[in-house]
Amino acid sequence: MSNLVNSVHGKVPNTCCVNNCGKGQCKVILPQGLSPRVVIDLDHCNVLVSRNATRCDYIVICKFSGDNWVVPLELTAGRKRSSKIVSQLQAGASIAEKVVCSKVGVKFRPVFAHCGIKPHERNDLRKKRVQFGQQSEIVRLIRCESKLTDAL
Repeated sequence: MSNLVNSVHGKVPNTCCVNNCGKGQCKVILPQGLSPRVVIDLDHCNVLVSRNATRCDYIVICKFSGDNWVVPLELTAGRKRSSKIVSQLQAGASIAEKVVCSKVGVKFRPVFAHCGIKPHERNDLRKKRVQFGQQSEIVRLIRCESKLTDAL
């Protein structure tokens, strides 16, 4: 297991960890190449975030192609405003900062998986950034049922 994934496993209760990423009609495929990994389901993890707080659906912390990755992930099958998506992903990034000790050598990628998005919302998302430590990244868009690796 990678040092990053191992250290996160030590900070996050097993009850917060899941094997798959899916909400309602939207899911994201986690290929075997994302290994080792820990997937934190923030909707079921009151230890890291209070029930009513803004948050993304998942935080995926993994090793892929030799790099350590931190990926806040928001999924929706319906419509959602870009400002809400960005605030949820930023909240997820802030939570990830608390469980990831060292950000040195860690790649960061906020991802929004959707079943369809209005062009003006897509264009707006392409201009917005999410912060993780000293890194600032544009939100990557993928379709529901896509592999998470398509966004990395």
